Amino acid sequence: MKTGFLYGILLLLFFYSCKKDTPDTTTNNNNNNVVDTATTLISKWKIIKDSVFNDKFNFPNGSYPIPGVYFGKTEDYYLFNAFGILSLHENGIDFSTTYKVLPKAQVMFDVTDPTYIATIININAITLTFQWDLTSASGGRYLRRLYLGK
Repeated sequence: MKTGFLYGILLLLFFYSCKKDTPDTTTNNNNNNVVDTATTLISKWKIIKDSVFNDKFNFPNGSYPIPGVYFGKTEDYYLFNAFGILSLHENGIDFSTTYKVLPKAQVMFDVTDPTYIATIININAITLTFQWDLTSASGGRYLRRLYLGK
């Protein structure tokens, strides 16, 4: 009886000792390579396309995201630094905020409220795609997909 119990404890210790703390990684949908999300994100990215769909959605602060598709210009960019600061220039507007890489290929942007979390759809050395899919308390729906590239 004691031997079986001891083996059970040793087996549990073995499985728990095999767990590693590793950086969040995302699988790139294009070629199934795994990349370190936080490291790959840190760079200056050009805006390729930013598309927004809004069906009666308002952010908690009352602002209404304007639907449509914006194609990036040469001067547009998203600059992620290593200290969790995002500086961006899009459609003539400069903006700076904080960001945090979360597990499961997500990034939280402190833009309108802490629930502004994007899922990374694709990330590699030359392409990055974010997607937001939010529903407001009143049932409004907001969908956004942001395509960035080098």
